[in-house]
Amino acid sequence: INNAGILGGNDRQKFGSFDYTAFDEIMAVNVVGPIRIVELFVDNVAASEQKKIINISSSVGSISMAFPGQNFYKASKSALNMSMKVIAKELKGSDDPNKKQIVIGLIHPGVVRTEFAGDVPIPMIEPEESAAAVIEVIQNYYVGRRQSGDFMSYTGSELPW
Repeated sequence: INNAGILGGNDRQKFGSFDYTAFDEIMAVNVVGPIRIVELFVDNVAASEQKKIINISSSVGSISMAFPGQNFYKASKSALNMSMKVIAKELKGSDDPNKKQIVIGLIHPGVVRTEFAGDVPIPMIEPEESAAAVIEVIQNYYVGRRQSGDFMSYTGSELPW
């Protein structure tokens, strides 16, 4: 499970005064890190029983659901989603039959009441509720039910790209 994520500070992501160092930091942690982990562990996952690589994304990575603010963070989650969707397709085309079976999951865990979420004025869920729901979504990722590369909410519904 790739659960990499930094917000990078709201003040550093305001249009007109973007802090491009923040952009590099956010992309390194939220996109490059998970890609490297997948590349490093793909053989181990191919040899495993479940053959699943799960990435904790965010609904803010959905381009069709875009709204103002946190430009870099949102761009990083969109980039994570695209990168993992491409990797899922590359694995399906692999000559290695074990790699063909690997499922790449992308899951929005909800807006979870944590230090990361802070005091956003929207309904939040408790960490335990999110974890239990995410586990259920992970269990439902397999060929024929939830396809590799699908972008899912913790509720079990597919999110738009």
